[in-house]
Amino acid sequence: RSAWGYLLASVFILKAVTLGLAVSAMAINMDRAGIPDSLGLMIPFMLITLINLVMAVVLLKNIEDLHLISDVSPISPSLKESKVY
Repeated sequence: RSAWGYLLASVFILKAVTLGLAVSAMAINMDRAGIPDSLGLMIPFMLITLINLVMAVVLLKNIEDLHLISDVSPISPSLKESKVY
């Protein structure tokens, strides 16, 4: 499990949630304005939003704070050895 994977996944999931919410809001407003065929647009994007919200919860549950579970110092090893901090 790479830190890059968590970084990229969090950006993708946030982007997908905001896109899904935006298109769903657009479809709801289209329906309110009386424009037809908004249900075929609304349902898939609401499902995408729901799935991405679940994935966001799973992602956040899998993130661990390395400073709490290990003895890894936030100071790089080169700085620790030179005693300059």
